[in-house]
Amino acid sequence: MQSFIQVLLFASVLTAITTTTGVAAKKCKPDFIPDPPAGTTHFPLWSRVEDVPGQPTIKLCTVKYRGAIIKVNNPFLRYYEPVASGNLTSQKLTALVIAGGGLNQSETTKESTPCAQYLASLGVAAYELIYRFPDEWSPALDNSDSATGNKMTVKVAAFQDVQRAMQVIASHAKTNKRVDPKRIGVVGFSAGGYLAAMYAAQPDRDWGNSVSGGGGKSVLPPPPVPFFAGLLYPVITMDQTVKPITHTARSIGFKKGKSYSLGLTDPYSADKVIASHCATAPPLFIAQCMADTTSNITNSHRMDVAVRACHGTTRAAKDYYHPFPVSGPNACQAPGHGTHGWGMGNTATHTNVWPFEFQTGLLKNLTPPPKSRSGSGSASHSRTEL
Repeated sequence: MQSFIQVLLFASVLTAITTTTGVAAKKCKPDFIPDPPAGTTHFPLWSRVEDVPGQPTIKLCTVKYRGAIIKVNNPFLRYYEPVASGNLTSQKLTALVIAGGGLNQSETTKESTPCAQYLASLGVAAYELIYRFPDEWSPALDNSDSATGNKMTVKVAAFQDVQRAMQVIASHAKTNKRVDPKRIGVVGFSAGGYLAAMYAAQPDRDWGNSVSGGGGKSVLPPPPVPFFAGLLYPVITMDQTVKPITHTARSIGFKKGKSYSLGLTDPYSADKVIASHCATAPPLFIAQCMADTTSNITNSHRMDVAVRACHGTTRAAKDYYHPFPVSGPNACQAPGHGTHGWGMGNTATHTNVWPFEFQTGLLKNLTPPPKSRSGSGSASHSRTEL
């Protein structure tokens, strides 16, 4: 009887997803984009779904359900045209924006979409990434601890997509004069913050995804070094002593209830990776609630310490870290409002100041671009075969 009830519940969930999104099986195509925001342009990371690394481990059809995108069968970018006279137009910045969701869904509605729209309103060329989820795709890499001999496998589809996305964006510099391949940053929320931090820590890392282009018709430029990084309530460390163990960690292969040595967790902890790649460490913005019950504040603290150590006293002045206190006038906590997943900020708490702080505390203080003799040019561009 219990099994029968479970089957009925599972069927009702599937029906709800189909009904809510309006997606029938016959409409599930590689180029299907659920609920695209007005005025955006869509760019697949790979022109052909056959070129996407690895194989799906379950049947996938990209849909939007309760504000989040799930079941991604072909990762893509959404481009948001920057306004011509924004506060940051003269900085000629581009940003890749990555939503969180524990690496099993993308919380686009409350995180990456409004963030990309906000950046575009400032004059930043914004790209929103819809990436694959590790549990649903086969690409994986061996991870071993030489000191203990311990081994494990890490699922890397999402890492592949972030790296590929940055290459695709850099390639757009040929046709979009608003994009400067040397001035592309990454912004991520929660699990998306982890992906952004890992990319910022080592852009050219080999994820088993050919950095020279992979499948398709053209060879992409190498992964660009990020010009800046913005991390909102991010996951940073895989260290098992930092509690709670995040869903992000479990999604890439660090199983709940199992112990992992530092030799296994350090290569997937952004603070440890960036400490050994200081030469390319970008200016950093971090904001998180000190009382965050989903991603321990230790995550942000460790990343801040690591990057400031890389930058030294002079460059570290450009880094910006705002740990919102538990109580008082700048508190991030209020009755009925959580300490994690606040996206662009909650008006009932002090978290709603972070977009302004990100603009004035980091982006405006970045080194300005060299003056162009040919002018700013057009911001529009056409599709590029990938």
